[in-house]
Amino acid sequence: MSTAKAIALRKPWIPCFVIFLLALGVREVRLARSPDCMWPNVDRIEVSRIAESIAWQGKFADPYMIPTGPTAHNAPIYPFLLSLVYGLPAPDRVTARLEINILFGSLLCALIYAAGLALGLGAVVSGAAAILIAVHPPSFYVELCNDSDATLAGLLAAISITASAAWLRGLVSGKIWLGLLWGFCLLSSPALLPIFCGFLALCLVDMQRRRALLTVMLFALLVLTPWTLRNRLVLGHWVLVRDNLGLELRVSNADNAYADSTQNLMYGAMQTFHPLFNEGVAQRVRTEGEIAVYSKFQRDAIAWMRARPARFWALTRERIRSFWLYNGSAGAVLLWNVIMVTAAIGLILLWRAQSNSGWLMAFLLGLYPVLFYLIQSYERYRYPVQWAIVLLAVFAIRKAVRTVTRAAGRRPELNDVLYQFRKRRITRT
Repeated sequence: MSTAKAIALRKPWIPCFVIFLLALGVREVRLARSPDCMWPNVDRIEVSRIAESIAWQGKFADPYMIPTGPTAHNAPIYPFLLSLVYGLPAPDRVTARLEINILFGSLLCALIYAAGLALGLGAVVSGAAAILIAVHPPSFYVELCNDSDATLAGLLAAISITASAAWLRGLVSGKIWLGLLWGFCLLSSPALLPIFCGFLALCLVDMQRRRALLTVMLFALLVLTPWTLRNRLVLGHWVLVRDNLGLELRVSNADNAYADSTQNLMYGAMQTFHPLFNEGVAQRVRTEGEIAVYSKFQRDAIAWMRARPARFWALTRERIRSFWLYNGSAGAVLLWNVIMVTAAIGLILLWRAQSNSGWLMAFLLGLYPVLFYLIQSYERYRYPVQWAIVLLAVFAIRKAVRTVTRAAGRRPELNDVLYQFRKRRITRT
């Protein structure tokens, strides 16, 4: 075993640290070339308003254009983290937010290497995929300049897959820490809930892991309980993490709705239904409460879907297309499409070789996007799964190269022909 391979397998934190430093350096250089990439109205979005309320009033509240009181519009972790930024002078806030994105994006690159090892893909595949994304992020703008929690969601997706795969393969033990980790991931990014349910299903069919299932679930719920109780006390309803699904469904499914969020903001239902842009709706939220208003929005959205199925399916098809297809130059689009096809092959190969690992990646790529097919599309929604697509594509390429190499080595007749050809040339010389 070579020294490099021994370090990669026995001390995986060393390659992780090197990849982190590489990613950090690349992103800092790119930030220096485009320091004004975060849009100027960043303080006006919901998560910023909540963070400001936490920093200045000590309340998780007021996400909209007028004060509306306590909220569960966002998951709590990122706004609390962002509230630290609002303790800085105004000119430094955007810089601090950009650096947070860089930190999370660089940590994700390091986690890609760990995820590959945990999934059983090997050091070469894991390292190659991590370095590729460290040097050339699939979506530079989203990773560096997004004003929401996309980089945190991507990092947490990688952490949850890494921990679950390592535990299922017996590389690590400890059901309590796994439950606590999953609870933190769900409290930060509830969109990971379908993946958690898939992980629980894998535990159910695994006789050795079935006994630990209840412990994992209990400790995950233990992390979620304080926030759920807070929502019950201040909002008057049981809300596990967020309460804004009805709002998102309504602004995304209406007669004047568009599939793309930018169009929806400029010409569509955002102006009609969203309390961040419609003062009348914000007044309703302040008077009736978020839960009451959003519950009615959800009922109205479902009724609209049933009444106009053709229009609903047209919007859904466009949102699916927007989630999976890359926006950019013709060359970039072609490259991404090739990566997607290669990743699909890699997923099949992984499922055949490591069934649990294959299922985990299938849950990430198959279940995570389902919610985003129903609501208006943002480019940042795709970010938490892009690393998995690149990792699987590299795995498929590595498998293809090894298959071709082995096939060439197993053809003695070809080797004999080459040997005779070389012998004749030497004789003639």
